[in-house]
Amino acid sequence: MRKNLSLLLPLLALAWGGAFVSSCDDDDDDNALSSAPEGLQAVFTSQYPTATGVEWDLEYTTYEVDFRFTGTHAEWGIAFTNVEAEALYAADSYEWLGTTFDVTGLYRKSSTLAASLLAAIAAEANGLTVDDVEMVDLPEGQTDYVLVEYNSSPADVFVKFSLEGEVMD
Repeated sequence: MRKNLSLLLPLLALAWGGAFVSSCDDDDDDNALSSAPEGLQAVFTSQYPTATGVEWDLEYTTYEVDFRFTGTHAEWGIAFTNVEAEALYAADSYEWLGTTFDVTGLYRKSSTLAASLLAAIAAEANGLTVDDVEMVDLPEGQTDYVLVEYNSSPADVFVKFSLEGEVMD
């Protein structure tokens, strides 16, 4: 049902190949780059041609690209306007590992996300306040999901949902 952060971190580390899922609010400028290799920039630009505010970081063997995205996600059919996003790419091959979209604002407006997902998020809240909602887009063959952070003490609670609103392990 619900997972504490301590149980979720190993899952996220495995799913993202050792990188971490986060929003564009990172304060980890220690690894900031002024740009990335041209080949990687070409891959990123072909995938996200409308990206603005692009910032590159190199974390171990993974490039992290923080950006703002406007457009319709082709697979999900959801229109995004200036949404914070983070894409991850393998440093050696430029292979896309996944992208996280911060859709907390869309959740709060409740007009864009599926009604079944909104209902499931509310049902799992169990009196807790929703802090963050992130949609995670993964390469073909992997299951996209929604990660919801609920404010709780002493540790926040994270719940992983399918795009349709089913709680996932």
